[in-house]
Amino acid sequence: MNKVKNKVESSLMFAEMSILDKSMNLAYFELIGDIELINKEIGNYLRVTAEDIQRLAKKFFLKQIVRVFITDRIERINYGNN
Repeated sequence: MNKVKNKVESSLMFAEMSILDKSMNLAYFELIGDIELINKEIGNYLRVTAEDIQRLAKKFFLKQIVRVFITDRIERINYGNN
């Protein structure tokens, strides 16, 4: 979990180095209605716990709505019939 948090934090920090990225971020937070969230973004990500992710995964990834997409040619797929 720390590795993911470090990656998010570094990505957000490096994004602020470019004037274009910084202006896009400012425009985004202004658009959603709370420009001050730009100063809280990293902290919000760092507060996420493994338990939060597991709780939300159980809520949204339900067996009843799982869909499987086959992305290979049908001849190559082994359905266990061999």
